[in-house]
Amino acid sequence: MDKLAIYLFKNLKTKQVVVSKSSNIIGKSQLANQIENNALKPLLNRPDMWSPLVVVHGFNGVAPTDPSAEPSHELHTRLFTMLSAKIPSPETRVQNFNIMSLNDYKRLPLDAKRKLEMDMIEPKLDQLCRCFLYLNNSHPDYKLNLYWDNMSYSKVIPLSGLTWPQNISHHKLQLVRGNIIVNPELKYISKVRV
Repeated sequence: MDKLAIYLFKNLKTKQVVVSKSSNIIGKSQLANQIENNALKPLLNRPDMWSPLVVVHGFNGVAPTDPSAEPSHELHTRLFTMLSAKIPSPETRVQNFNIMSLNDYKRLPLDAKRKLEMDMIEPKLDQLCRCFLYLNNSHPDYKLNLYWDNMSYSKVIPLSGLTWPQNISHHKLQLVRGNIIVNPELKYISKVRV
């Protein structure tokens, strides 16, 4: 069976995040549909503008809850579906995470609002952590590996203060030129179409 992984890519300029089943997102414009605001959808045709944020790996060791299902595909598909969902609106994030008051947000100039809306790194990591916490109820025995571009996110998510579950192990993502993954365990993962 092919190894499965989920890739979260960040835009180096805008901090937008897209989720993919493949290690190559260049030219896959349908991934931009994960961004809610059409005016802010990024172009996915420049490899120098995108870098891996985190890679979720280790689905092959997961036992299925449904005996007829393949072991790794069930959890992989559920996690990918949850992660590719759009993050909450900026107004909701401002209220839920106490970034600022809603009135202060509404008074911001349009440039500052757009910058806050495009900064998806911490909200997406918060979403990833919440997905793992949710999956702990249905798959209490799974163990996955997270390969990080920035290891500081492996401790606590600054936005919400959540900590990662114990069944998640953290490793450093080794990159060449900022966007080519060279970790031996990730290097030969087959490319799964989105």
